[in-house]
Amino acid sequence: MLLASGYPRAIPGVPHRRNLYGISFAVAQVTGFAALACEEGGAEMLFELAQAT
Repeated sequence: MLLASGYPRAIPGVPHRRNLYGISFAVAQVTGFAALACEEGGAEMLFELAQAT
């Protein structure tokens, strides 16, 4: 199972109100992680990730 938070992290020099956040950013973070995992492990890793959720 993959999880990501939709809450913003502090970014030095960026006011809190200008920090982007939300579910769409959490989804993008998980998608990026899945892409990196697939790059490392190939199609088998994608199948394993899909089965785990």
